[in-house]
Amino acid sequence: MSSLRLGVNVASYAAHSPLRYSVMGEAAGQPGAGADSVRQMRAVLERALADGAIGFASSRGPNHVDAHGRAVLSRNADDRELQQLVAACKDRIWQINVKTKASVDSLPLVAELEKYAEWTAAAGATFTWTPLLVEAGSHWRESVAWSRPRLGQGTRIVPQTLAMPLYTSLRFDQPQSYQLIIKGWLPVFSDWDRINQDARVARLRSREARDVLRAAGIHGTRYFDARFDQWEIGRSPTRPDMIGRTVIELAVNGREPVDALCDLLMADDLGTMLRVPVANNDPVEMADALNDDGLLYGLGEAGAHVTSITNYAYPSAVLATFVRERRVLAMERAVSAMSSVPARLLGLNDRGELRPGMAADICVIDPDRVGPGPIEVRPDLPGGAERIYQAGTGYRAVLVNGEITVRDDASLQAASGRFLRC
Repeated sequence: MSSLRLGVNVASYAAHSPLRYSVMGEAAGQPGAGADSVRQMRAVLERALADGAIGFASSRGPNHVDAHGRAVLSRNADDRELQQLVAACKDRIWQINVKTKASVDSLPLVAELEKYAEWTAAAGATFTWTPLLVEAGSHWRESVAWSRPRLGQGTRIVPQTLAMPLYTSLRFDQPQSYQLIIKGWLPVFSDWDRINQDARVARLRSREARDVLRAAGIHGTRYFDARFDQWEIGRSPTRPDMIGRTVIELAVNGREPVDALCDLLMADDLGTMLRVPVANNDPVEMADALNDDGLLYGLGEAGAHVTSITNYAYPSAVLATFVRERRVLAMERAVSAMSSVPARLLGLNDRGELRPGMAADICVIDPDRVGPGPIEVRPDLPGGAERIYQAGTGYRAVLVNGEITVRDDASLQAASGRFLRC
């Protein structure tokens, strides 16, 4: 069985924030929109859908801010505006990053989703929401169970989860908001973006700051707790030998973990990067989730968060971790979940399967080698800006509409009989 083009991120969406700005200009930064602006936005969206856009995407996620810490423009939309845009999506799909994604129980999330379900049914549309966070003791099963009966009623509602651990990057050499939401860390980092490098280093050296971090704990259990036993070193100019190791492993010879981390940050001139698992890192829960037909593999990001996450690596991670290593997911299930299932949901009826008349987009893989490569930091964006990069391994060839565009010549010839016939 050849692997097909993988992932949900094969589509162009009409996104709410640029749509809002195109109609409202600078006023898009203000809450609400006048009736004329809403009508104009709906007209633009309808034209985009008629011209081939697959659907409409928005966000109310409380963590979605711009480079200046301001809410992304879609978060300024009220229900009336958002409902009108959903109404334009007849026979199409729409998606939203939900406001209640970090709620500790299912009630706020279900209340938000009930509203969107009503709009979706009235529009005759398909609805997918993000992110479904999979953790032991979380409400992900309740969320899937809530969505499933609506499928039987003709309204397609599919929660979307990342099919691998959800990591973010924690950095200290640039303004970043993640430190502010780690439980107990606010007193140390509340003004981090307003003080210079020397002041930052001096603070990390101080006993007062370290005592605050120690008091916050290092073995938390919730999404935004400090968890030094799970936080990994992603980059360290002075200790490259620690890359891939946990912060706890820094603390040797009786050192306190907080001291070990602060000392590393100072030695690296704040150039250390930590990889922080946020959710989806419970192997038992993830195995159950990935075998559940009621949810969609997604959240690939398509490289949107270039300095913090590499979620686009999830197809490689699924095949390596859940299919080959843990053996909790069948290869056939994994491939269809990342090809034909999202294709049907997105309305891409000419791809996602290998049969006559379909687009011949194929990945030829080595199931014994496929997987995500190491995390790198590359300064190759415009102006030398950095991004986090993660390549895949074990891909023998990539075909786009039947034409080979990427070829591993050394291995493809030997492997072609094995992979192209199965």
